[in-house]
Amino acid sequence: MTKKQKIKFIALLTTTASLAVGSYFFKKKVEKMKEDGTFNTMVFKKRLNQYLKAAKKDELTLEIIDGLLAELDKMNDFKATHEGFELNLDTDKYMELQDYLDVYYSRLASSNHFKQADTNEDNTQVRLRKCLNTQKYILENF
Repeated sequence: MTKKQKIKFIALLTTTASLAVGSYFFKKKVEKMKEDGTFNTMVFKKRLNQYLKAAKKDELTLEIIDGLLAELDKMNDFKATHEGFELNLDTDKYMELQDYLDVYYSRLASSNHFKQADTNEDNTQVRLRKCLNTQKYILENF
């Protein structure tokens, strides 16, 4: 081997080793995130953002709704097996979701000529699930 070939070979080995080590540590970090719920929370927030953007533009699809429902189920399953785990949304995202749910139910009630029930439902997850199921039903049937 020439000196140039040796340098290229060493550079290739170094790059390969760096990628392997980086990949190993990334995999370990993802596993840790899955264990403590951080990964599920990240995916849920991504789906929620996608949902809110589509809802604002009246571009909801069954795929978006089903994806968010699936993530809600995963969050509930995780919560059931990990005591003390709570899904925490930042205040702005929480308020945006609450506002959207209020407007959605108000529009749904007025367009169908029924009085909106006065609920003291504070659980945003329960309200979101009801909203998603209603939207899914509408999209599937109309």
